[in-house]
Amino acid sequence: MSARRRTFPNAPPRPARCDLARPPSSIPRTGRRGWSVRDAGYSAAGRVSGARRRCRCGVQPQQATRRRARTGPQASRARVSRPMANTPSSGRVGCPAVHGCEACRKPCASAYHNRARRSRVASHEWERRMNLAGDVGGTHARMGLFDGPNCVRRTTLDMAKLQSGEELTAAALEALGCDEIERACLAVAGPVLAGEARLTNHSMSFSGSTLRGELGAQEVVLVNDLVALGTAVAHGLADDAERFGGELRTSPDATRCVIAAGTGLGMGIVVGGRCLPSEGGHVRVAPAGAFERELMAYTEATLEEAQGVVAWEHYLSGRGLVNLYQAVCHVWDMPPADLSPEEIAARGLDVTDPTCHTTIETWAGMLGSAAGGLAVATMAVGGVWLAGAVPRALKPMLADRAFRRSFEAAAWAADFLPAVPVHLIEDDYAGLMGAGLIADGLD
Repeated sequence: MSARRRTFPNAPPRPARCDLARPPSSIPRTGRRGWSVRDAGYSAAGRVSGARRRCRCGVQPQQATRRRARTGPQASRARVSRPMANTPSSGRVGCPAVHGCEACRKPCASAYHNRARRSRVASHEWERRMNLAGDVGGTHARMGLFDGPNCVRRTTLDMAKLQSGEELTAAALEALGCDEIERACLAVAGPVLAGEARLTNHSMSFSGSTLRGELGAQEVVLVNDLVALGTAVAHGLADDAERFGGELRTSPDATRCVIAAGTGLGMGIVVGGRCLPSEGGHVRVAPAGAFERELMAYTEATLEEAQGVVAWEHYLSGRGLVNLYQAVCHVWDMPPADLSPEEIAARGLDVTDPTCHTTIETWAGMLGSAAGGLAVATMAVGGVWLAGAVPRALKPMLADRAFRRSFEAAAWAADFLPAVPVHLIEDDYAGLMGAGLIADGLD
Protein backbone atom coordinates (compact mmCIF):
# COMPACT_ATOMS: atom_id res chain seq x y z
CA MET A 1 0.00 0.00 0.00
CA SER A 2 1.52 3.25 -1.08
CA ALA A 3 1.71 6.09 1.38
CA ARG A 4 -0.30 9.19 0.60
CA ARG A 5 1.48 12.50 0.42
CA ARG A 6 0.54 14.89 3.17
CA THR A 7 -0.32 18.44 2.23
CA PHE A 8 0.05 21.55 4.36
CA PRO A 9 -2.09 24.63 3.76
CA ASN A 10 0.71 27.08 4.64
CA ALA A 11 3.46 25.31 2.71
CA PRO A 12 5.45 27.54 0.34
CA PRO A 13 4.78 27.07 -3.38
CA ARG A 14 6.99 24.70 -5.27
CA PRO A 15 9.66 26.21 -7.51
CA ALA A 16 9.07 26.23 -11.24
CA ARG A 17 10.02 23.23 -13.31
CA CYS A 18 13.25 23.68 -15.27
CA ASP A 19 14.95 22.14 -18.19
CA LEU A 20 18.14 20.27 -17.57
CA ALA A 21 21.59 21.65 -18.22
CA ARG A 22 22.06 19.19 -21.07
CA PRO A 23 19.98 16.50 -22.79
CA PRO A 24 20.26 12.92 -21.56
CA SER A 25 22.72 10.92 -23.58
CA SER A 26 21.33 7.53 -22.70
CA ILE A 27 18.47 5.87 -20.84
CA PRO A 28 19.88 2.79 -19.08
CA ARG A 29 17.48 -0.03 -18.24
CA THR A 30 17.54 -1.19 -14.63
CA GLY A 31 15.61 -4.42 -14.72
CA ARG A 32 12.53 -6.24 -15.91
CA ARG A 33 10.04 -4.16 -14.00
CA GLY A 34 11.76 -0.81 -13.65
CA TRP A 35 13.31 1.99 -15.61
CA SER A 36 15.89 4.65 -14.96
CA VAL A 37 16.73 8.03 -16.36
CA ARG A 38 19.97 8.80 -14.61
CA ASP A 39 20.84 11.79 -16.75
CA ALA A 40 17.49 13.34 -15.88
CA GLY A 41 18.02 12.77 -12.16
CA TYR A 42 15.56 9.89 -11.60
CA SER A 43 16.38 6.64 -9.84
CA ALA A 44 15.27 3.13 -10.82
CA ALA A 45 12.38 3.21 -8.37
CA GLY A 46 10.93 6.26 -10.05
CA ARG A 47 11.91 8.67 -7.28
CA VAL A 48 13.73 11.91 -7.79
CA SER A 49 17.39 11.45 -6.94
CA GLY A 50 19.49 13.99 -5.07
CA ALA A 51 21.52 15.12 -8.09
CA ARG A 52 19.32 17.79 -9.65
CA ARG A 53 20.52 20.29 -12.19
CA ARG A 54 19.66 23.95 -12.33
CA CYS A 55 18.20 25.49 -15.46
CA ARG A 56 20.49 27.91 -17.26
CA CYS A 57 17.98 30.64 -16.44
CA GLY A 58 18.68 30.12 -12.70
CA VAL A 59 15.35 28.59 -11.55
CA GLN A 60 15.50 25.53 -9.34
CA PRO A 61 13.97 22.29 -10.70
CA GLN A 62 10.76 20.95 -9.20
CA GLN A 63 10.91 18.04 -6.80
CA ALA A 64 8.55 15.50 -8.42
CA THR A 65 7.75 11.83 -8.09
CA ARG A 66 6.68 9.20 -10.59
CA ARG A 67 4.85 5.95 -10.09
CA ARG A 68 6.34 2.56 -10.60
CA ALA A 69 5.47 0.75 -13.78
CA ARG A 70 2.45 -1.50 -13.53
CA THR A 71 2.83 -5.23 -13.67
CA GLY A 72 0.59 -8.13 -14.46
CA PRO A 73 -2.34 -7.95 -16.89
CA GLN A 74 -1.97 -4.18 -17.25
CA ALA A 75 1.67 -4.37 -18.29
CA SER A 76 0.82 -3.23 -21.79
CA ARG A 77 -0.22 0.17 -20.49
CA ALA A 78 2.06 3.09 -19.90
CA ARG A 79 4.91 2.31 -17.51
CA VAL A 80 5.18 5.89 -16.35
CA SER A 81 2.72 8.24 -14.78
CA ARG A 82 0.76 10.85 -16.62
CA PRO A 83 2.22 14.32 -17.03
CA MET A 84 2.16 16.29 -13.80
CA ALA A 85 -0.20 19.21 -13.36
CA ASN A 86 0.47 22.60 -14.88
CA THR A 87 2.72 21.15 -17.59
CA PRO A 88 1.85 20.94 -21.29
CA SER A 89 1.33 17.54 -22.85
CA SER A 90 3.56 16.43 -25.69
CA GLY A 91 0.67 14.74 -27.47
CA ARG A 92 2.35 11.31 -27.42
CA VAL A 93 0.43 8.39 -25.94
CA GLY A 94 2.21 6.71 -23.06
CA CYS A 95 5.07 9.13 -22.57
CA PRO A 96 5.55 12.10 -20.24
CA ALA A 97 5.30 15.61 -21.53
CA VAL A 98 8.23 17.52 -22.89
CA HIS A 99 8.20 19.91 -19.97
CA GLY A 100 9.46 23.46 -20.21
CA CYS A 101 10.87 25.89 -17.70
CA GLU A 102 8.13 28.28 -16.58
CA ALA A 103 10.66 31.10 -16.35
CA CYS A 104 12.62 30.88 -19.61
CA ARG A 105 10.17 28.63 -21.57
CA LYS A 106 13.00 26.48 -22.88
CA PRO A 107 12.28 22.82 -23.62
CA CYS A 108 13.35 20.11 -21.26
CA ALA A 109 15.27 17.05 -22.38
CA SER A 110 13.67 14.13 -24.23
CA ALA A 111 10.35 12.35 -23.74
CA TYR A 112 10.49 8.78 -22.50
CA HIS A 113 8.25 6.15 -24.10
CA ASN A 114 6.77 3.25 -22.18
CA ARG A 115 7.80 -0.39 -22.22
CA ALA A 116 4.82 -1.25 -24.45
CA ARG A 117 6.55 0.84 -27.17
CA ARG A 118 9.89 -0.92 -26.50
CA SER A 119 11.25 1.94 -24.34
CA ARG A 120 11.95 4.15 -27.33
CA VAL A 121 13.08 7.72 -26.79
CA ALA A 122 11.42 10.51 -28.68
CA SER A 123 14.44 12.76 -29.08
CA HIS A 124 13.85 16.47 -29.42
CA GLU A 125 16.49 18.77 -30.85
CA TRP A 126 18.34 20.38 -27.99
CA GLU A 127 18.04 24.13 -28.45
CA ARG A 128 21.02 26.00 -27.09
CA ARG A 129 22.27 29.33 -28.30
CA MET A 130 26.00 29.76 -28.70
CA ASN A 131 28.31 32.55 -27.54
CA LEU A 132 30.30 34.78 -29.88
CA ALA A 133 33.86 35.80 -28.99
CA GLY A 134 36.37 37.87 -30.87
CA ASP A 135 39.97 39.04 -30.64
CA VAL A 136 39.93 42.25 -32.69
CA GLY A 137 43.24 43.84 -33.66
CA GLY A 138 44.29 46.49 -36.12
CA THR A 139 45.07 43.97 -38.89
CA HIS A 140 42.99 40.85 -38.22
CA ALA A 141 39.89 39.94 -36.24
CA ARG A 142 39.82 36.36 -34.98
CA MET A 143 36.21 35.40 -34.28
CA GLY A 144 34.87 32.20 -32.79
CA LEU A 145 31.60 30.47 -31.93
CA PHE A 146 31.65 28.93 -28.45
CA ASP A 147 29.56 26.28 -26.74
CA GLY A 148 30.40 27.15 -23.16
CA PRO A 149 34.20 27.43 -22.90
CA ASN A 150 34.74 25.24 -25.98
CA CYS A 151 35.34 26.76 -29.40
CA VAL A 152 33.09 25.13 -32.01
CA ARG A 153 34.10 27.13 -35.09
CA ARG A 154 36.45 30.03 -35.73
CA THR A 155 37.39 32.33 -38.56
CA THR A 156 39.77 35.21 -39.30
CA LEU A 157 38.57 38.44 -40.90
CA ASP A 158 40.58 41.15 -42.65
CA MET A 159 40.09 44.45 -40.82
CA ALA A 160 40.93 46.47 -43.93
CA LYS A 161 37.60 45.37 -45.45
CA LEU A 162 35.48 46.34 -42.42
CA GLN A 163 34.44 49.77 -41.20
CA SER A 164 32.21 49.36 -38.13
CA GLY A 165 31.65 47.02 -35.22
CA GLU A 166 28.20 46.07 -36.50
CA GLU A 167 29.68 45.17 -39.88
CA LEU A 168 32.34 43.07 -38.15
CA THR A 169 29.88 41.03 -36.09
CA ALA A 170 27.58 40.53 -39.09
CA ALA A 171 30.47 39.25 -41.20
CA ALA A 172 31.59 36.99 -38.35
CA LEU A 173 28.14 35.42 -37.88
CA GLU A 174 27.85 34.84 -41.61
CA ALA A 175 31.28 33.20 -41.78
CA LEU A 176 30.54 31.07 -38.71
CA GLY A 177 27.11 30.00 -39.95
CA CYS A 178 25.17 31.25 -36.94
CA ASP A 179 22.03 33.40 -36.75
CA GLU A 180 21.47 33.90 -33.02
CA ILE A 181 23.79 34.07 -30.05
CA GLU A 182 23.25 34.27 -26.32
CA ARG A 183 26.26 36.31 -25.18
CA ALA A 184 29.19 37.98 -26.87
CA CYS A 185 32.62 39.19 -25.79
CA LEU A 186 34.82 41.29 -28.05
CA ALA A 187 38.44 41.82 -27.01
CA VAL A 188 39.43 45.11 -28.63
CA ALA A 189 42.96 46.41 -29.19
CA GLY A 190 42.25 49.75 -27.57
CA PRO A 191 40.96 51.33 -24.35
CA VAL A 192 37.46 50.40 -23.16
CA LEU A 193 35.57 53.03 -21.15
CA ALA A 194 31.91 52.89 -20.04
CA GLY A 195 30.95 50.19 -22.53
CA GLU A 196 32.52 52.05 -25.47
CA ALA A 197 35.74 51.13 -27.27
CA ARG A 198 37.82 52.34 -30.20
CA LEU A 199 40.71 50.59 -31.90
CA THR A 200 43.99 52.45 -31.48
CA ASN A 201 45.30 51.55 -34.95
CA HIS A 202 42.01 51.49 -36.84
CA SER A 203 39.03 53.79 -37.29
CA MET A 204 36.55 51.17 -36.03
CA SER A 205 34.63 51.86 -32.82
CA PHE A 206 32.30 49.70 -30.70
CA SER A 207 29.28 50.31 -28.50
CA GLY A 208 28.11 47.55 -26.19
CA SER A 209 24.47 48.70 -26.16
CA THR A 210 24.33 49.05 -29.95
CA LEU A 211 25.86 45.61 -30.52
CA ARG A 212 23.46 44.05 -28.02
CA GLY A 213 20.52 45.36 -30.02
CA GLU A 214 22.03 44.33 -33.36
CA LEU A 215 22.88 40.81 -32.20
CA GLY A 216 19.80 40.22 -30.08
CA ALA A 217 22.07 38.89 -27.35
CA GLN A 218 21.40 38.90 -23.63
CA GLU A 219 24.76 40.49 -22.90
CA VAL A 220 27.64 41.99 -24.87
CA VAL A 221 30.95 42.59 -23.10
CA LEU A 222 33.77 44.77 -24.44
CA VAL A 223 37.24 44.26 -22.95
CA ASN A 224 40.78 45.18 -23.85
CA ASP A 225 42.51 42.53 -25.95
CA LEU A 226 45.18 42.02 -23.29
CA VAL A 227 42.45 41.26 -20.75
CA ALA A 228 41.38 38.32 -22.92
CA LEU A 229 44.97 37.17 -23.35
CA GLY A 230 45.60 37.47 -19.61
CA THR A 231 42.43 35.48 -18.92
CA ALA A 232 43.79 32.68 -21.08
CA VAL A 233 47.07 32.80 -19.15
CA ALA A 234 45.23 32.82 -15.81
CA HIS A 235 43.27 29.69 -16.76
CA GLY A 236 46.34 27.77 -17.90
CA LEU A 237 45.64 27.90 -21.63
CA ALA A 238 49.22 29.08 -22.30
CA ASP A 239 51.10 26.78 -19.92
CA ASP A 240 52.91 25.13 -22.85
CA ALA A 241 54.57 28.41 -23.86
CA GLU A 242 58.35 28.30 -24.27
CA ARG A 243 60.37 29.76 -21.40
CA PHE A 244 63.39 32.04 -21.79
CA GLY A 245 65.42 32.26 -18.61
CA GLY A 246 64.31 32.56 -15.02
CA GLU A 247 62.81 29.86 -12.84
CA LEU A 248 59.62 27.96 -13.59
CA ARG A 249 56.83 29.19 -11.31
CA THR A 250 53.74 27.05 -10.74
CA SER A 251 51.88 29.08 -8.10
CA PRO A 252 48.51 30.17 -9.55
CA ASP A 253 48.34 33.09 -7.08
CA ALA A 254 51.58 34.70 -8.24
CA THR A 255 51.16 37.98 -10.11
CA ARG A 256 51.96 37.78 -13.81
CA CYS A 257 51.99 40.26 -16.67
CA VAL A 258 51.41 39.93 -20.41
CA ILE A 259 52.83 41.95 -23.33
CA ALA A 260 51.60 41.60 -26.90
CA ALA A 261 53.44 43.20 -29.83
CA GLY A 262 51.68 43.17 -33.18
CA THR A 263 50.16 46.07 -35.06
CA GLY A 264 50.30 47.88 -31.70
CA LEU A 265 51.69 47.11 -28.25
CA GLY A 266 49.49 46.07 -25.32
CA MET A 267 50.15 45.22 -21.70
CA GLY A 268 48.09 43.58 -18.97
CA ILE A 269 48.44 42.42 -15.36
CA VAL A 270 47.14 39.06 -14.10
CA VAL A 271 46.27 39.18 -10.38
CA GLY A 272 44.26 36.59 -8.48
CA GLY A 273 43.13 34.75 -11.61
CA ARG A 274 41.86 37.90 -13.32
CA CYS A 275 43.54 40.25 -15.80
CA LEU A 276 43.54 44.00 -15.24
CA PRO A 277 43.65 46.26 -18.32
CA SER A 278 46.61 48.51 -18.96
CA GLU A 279 47.77 50.98 -21.60
CA GLY A 280 51.42 50.59 -20.66
CA GLY A 281 52.39 50.35 -24.33
CA HIS A 282 51.71 54.08 -24.65
CA VAL A 283 54.13 55.04 -21.86
CA ARG A 284 57.21 57.06 -22.84
CA VAL A 285 60.30 55.03 -23.70
CA ALA A 286 63.05 54.87 -21.07
CA PRO A 287 66.25 54.83 -23.17
CA ALA A 288 69.24 52.93 -21.81
CA GLY A 289 72.57 54.38 -22.95
CA ALA A 290 73.67 57.11 -25.35
CA PHE A 291 72.81 55.16 -28.50
CA GLU A 292 69.16 54.71 -27.53
CA ARG A 293 68.94 58.37 -26.53
CA GLU A 294 70.11 59.38 -30.01
CA LEU A 295 67.52 57.12 -31.57
CA MET A 296 64.80 58.59 -29.41
CA ALA A 297 65.84 62.18 -30.20
CA TYR A 298 65.57 61.51 -33.94
CA THR A 299 62.16 59.85 -33.61
CA GLU A 300 60.81 62.67 -31.45
CA ALA A 301 61.81 65.21 -34.10
CA THR A 302 60.53 63.32 -37.17
CA LEU A 303 57.59 61.13 -36.15
CA GLU A 304 54.50 63.32 -36.36
CA GLU A 305 52.31 60.61 -34.87
CA ALA A 306 54.34 60.68 -31.65
CA GLN A 307 53.60 64.39 -31.04
CA GLY A 308 56.75 64.70 -29.00
CA VAL A 309 56.17 61.53 -26.94
CA VAL A 310 57.95 58.38 -28.15
CA ALA A 311 56.18 55.44 -26.52
CA TRP A 312 57.16 51.79 -26.36
CA GLU A 313 54.66 51.08 -29.14
CA HIS A 314 56.57 53.36 -31.53
CA TYR A 315 59.57 50.98 -31.35
CA LEU A 316 58.37 47.52 -30.29
CA SER A 317 55.31 47.00 -32.52
CA GLY A 318 55.37 45.94 -36.17
CA ARG A 319 55.34 49.47 -37.53
CA GLY A 320 57.63 50.45 -34.65
CA LEU A 321 60.28 48.16 -36.10
CA VAL A 322 60.31 50.38 -39.20
CA ASN A 323 60.64 53.51 -37.01
CA LEU A 324 63.56 51.93 -35.19
CA TYR A 325 65.26 50.95 -38.45
CA GLN A 326 64.99 54.49 -39.81
CA ALA A 327 66.43 55.90 -36.59
CA VAL A 328 69.39 53.50 -36.71
CA CYS A 329 70.06 54.52 -40.33
CA HIS A 330 70.04 58.19 -39.32
CA VAL A 331 72.48 57.70 -36.43
CA TRP A 332 74.79 55.66 -38.67
CA ASP A 333 74.40 58.27 -41.45
CA MET A 334 73.11 55.70 -43.96
CA PRO A 335 70.19 56.08 -46.38
CA PRO A 336 67.26 53.88 -45.26
CA ALA A 337 65.77 51.40 -47.69
CA ASP A 338 62.04 50.97 -48.15
CA LEU A 339 61.68 47.77 -46.10
CA SER A 340 58.67 46.19 -44.43
CA PRO A 341 58.82 44.84 -40.86
CA GLU A 342 59.03 41.29 -42.22
CA GLU A 343 61.97 42.20 -44.43
CA ILE A 344 63.80 43.96 -41.59
CA ALA A 345 63.35 40.91 -39.36
CA ALA A 346 64.48 38.47 -42.06
CA ARG A 347 67.59 40.47 -42.98
CA GLY A 348 68.48 41.02 -39.36
CA LEU A 349 68.24 37.34 -38.43
CA ASP A 350 70.29 36.35 -41.49
CA VAL A 351 72.94 38.96 -40.54
CA THR A 352 73.09 39.97 -44.20
CA ASP A 353 72.39 43.62 -43.41
CA PRO A 354 74.30 45.20 -40.46
CA THR A 355 71.73 47.96 -40.08
CA CYS A 356 68.84 45.50 -39.86
CA HIS A 357 70.77 43.30 -37.45
CA THR A 358 71.49 46.27 -35.19
CA THR A 359 67.82 47.20 -35.41
CA ILE A 360 66.57 43.86 -34.11
CA GLU A 361 69.30 43.76 -31.44
CA THR A 362 68.17 47.16 -30.23
CA TRP A 363 64.55 45.99 -30.39
CA ALA A 364 65.36 43.00 -28.17
CA GLY A 365 67.12 45.24 -25.64
CA MET A 366 64.20 47.68 -25.51
CA LEU A 367 61.69 44.86 -25.15
CA GLY A 368 63.72 43.50 -22.23
CA SER A 369 63.69 46.94 -20.58
CA ALA A 370 59.93 47.33 -21.07
CA ALA A 371 59.17 43.81 -19.80
CA GLY A 372 61.50 44.16 -16.81
CA GLY A 373 60.05 47.55 -15.88
CA LEU A 374 56.49 46.17 -16.01
CA ALA A 375 57.51 43.14 -13.92
CA VAL A 376 59.02 45.38 -11.24
CA ALA A 377 56.09 47.83 -11.26
CA THR A 378 53.60 44.98 -10.71
CA MET A 379 55.83 42.58 -8.68
CA ALA A 380 55.13 39.94 -11.34
CA VAL A 381 57.13 37.16 -9.73
CA GLY A 382 54.96 34.65 -11.60
CA GLY A 383 56.54 35.60 -14.91
CA VAL A 384 56.13 37.71 -18.04
CA TRP A 385 54.23 36.33 -21.03
CA LEU A 386 55.00 37.66 -24.50
CA ALA A 387 52.66 37.28 -27.46
CA GLY A 388 52.08 38.73 -30.91
CA ALA A 389 53.51 38.41 -34.40
CA VAL A 390 56.66 40.47 -33.73
CA PRO A 391 58.07 38.40 -30.82
CA ARG A 392 57.30 35.21 -32.72
CA ALA A 393 59.13 36.46 -35.80
CA LEU A 394 62.13 37.51 -33.70
CA LYS A 395 62.08 34.49 -31.40
CA PRO A 396 65.86 33.81 -31.72
CA MET A 397 66.54 37.27 -30.27
CA LEU A 398 64.70 36.34 -27.06
CA ALA A 399 67.29 33.63 -26.45
CA ASP A 400 70.08 36.16 -26.98
CA ARG A 401 71.93 37.38 -23.93
CA ALA A 402 71.16 41.01 -24.78
CA PHE A 403 67.45 40.54 -24.13
CA ARG A 404 67.89 38.86 -20.76
CA ARG A 405 70.58 41.34 -19.68
CA SER A 406 68.29 44.30 -20.42
CA PHE A 407 65.41 42.55 -18.65
CA GLU A 408 67.36 42.02 -15.44
CA ALA A 409 68.85 45.54 -15.50
CA ALA A 410 65.51 47.29 -16.01
CA ALA A 411 65.20 48.54 -12.43
CA TRP A 412 67.28 49.44 -9.41
CA ALA A 413 67.35 47.18 -6.33
CA ALA A 414 65.19 44.51 -7.98
CA ASP A 415 67.03 41.40 -6.88
CA PHE A 416 64.11 39.13 -7.76
CA LEU A 417 64.24 39.88 -11.50
CA PRO A 418 66.86 37.22 -12.43
CA ALA A 419 64.47 34.54 -11.19
CA VAL A 420 61.42 35.86 -13.10
CA PRO A 421 60.72 33.70 -16.18
CA VAL A 422 59.77 35.07 -19.60
CA HIS A 423 57.43 32.97 -21.77
CA LEU A 424 56.53 33.26 -25.45
CA ILE A 425 52.95 32.39 -26.47
CA GLU A 426 52.96 31.12 -30.05
CA ASP A 427 49.23 30.35 -30.32
CA ASP A 428 47.47 33.01 -32.40
CA TYR A 429 44.13 32.07 -30.87
CA ALA A 430 45.05 32.37 -27.18
CA GLY A 431 43.33 35.75 -26.94
CA LEU A 432 40.23 34.35 -28.66
CA MET A 433 40.05 31.49 -26.16
CA GLY A 434 40.30 33.99 -23.31
CA ALA A 435 37.45 36.02 -24.81
CA GLY A 436 35.42 32.81 -25.00
CA LEU A 437 35.98 32.23 -21.29
CA ILE A 438 34.83 35.76 -20.51
CA ALA A 439 31.70 35.30 -22.64
CA ASP A 440 30.91 32.10 -20.73
CA GLY A 441 31.39 33.87 -17.41
CA LEU A 442 34.36 31.74 -16.34
CA ASP A 443 36.84 34.56 -15.82
